[in-house]
Amino acid sequence: MALSLGEKLRQAREERGISISEVAEQTRISPHYIESIENDNYKTLPGGIFNKGFVRSYAKFIGFDETEALSDYSKLAAENEVMAEQPLKVHRS
Repeated sequence: MALSLGEKLRQAREERGISISEVAEQTRISPHYIESIENDNYKTLPGGIFNKGFVRSYAKFIGFDETEALSDYSKLAAENEVMAEQPLKVHRS
């Protein structure tokens, strides 16, 4: 099974021996946001262009391919938009 974006970023960070606090300090991204990215929980992030910027900065700092990270993020965002746009189905007896 392929790794998610968050798993790829966490793995790259850990392989390089970089802590979350180091990433936060150097990128000026909240440690909470970094943990959310690693857990693929983008709902806690501000959204839009900010999320892309966070993913790009994080990937760049840890030496992960920024293009791959942004591509993976775009796919996730598109999937989540499709799911969010689907109307709720109400079942009545």
